[in-house]
Amino acid sequence: MVLSGVLTVGLHILMTLPSPQEAGAIQADHMGSYGPAFYQSYGASGQFTHEFDGEQLFSVDLKTKEAVWRLPEFGNFAHFDPQGGLVSIALIKAHLDALVERSNRTRATNEPYLPTPLPDSTETLVCALGLAIGLMGFLMGTIFIISSTCLSSATR
Repeated sequence: MVLSGVLTVGLHILMTLPSPQEAGAIQADHMGSYGPAFYQSYGASGQFTHEFDGEQLFSVDLKTKEAVWRLPEFGNFAHFDPQGGLVSIALIKAHLDALVERSNRTRATNEPYLPTPLPDSTETLVCALGLAIGLMGFLMGTIFIISSTCLSSATR
């Protein structure tokens, strides 16, 4: 049993190390992605798209239940029934609801932060007055130090 596992690992190493890294990659001139579908539970929004070479050809609008072509010219030479996309979105919504239901957590309520207003009490006035008097004292002390330094240097 252990010997067959070691042989399997050894065979895997012999096959992957000497081969170039790009050997397993598929080389293609064009790439088509047909039917990636997404659904978001917040706001009940979903999307079903068809792409070719990284360019979106069309998507299915969940609200209007119709195919929305990225360029109007695409709609002239091709036809797509949006019901297939709507079925995919509905299936994804059902799976998402099942996953949320089976998860072992409760949804957090999103409550926006409400800033507390400043109190309209006399404490604010007393604090501001104390701050102003402290700053005036600092300024007057600086002026007295500078003036005494100038007077003492003038008497020498």
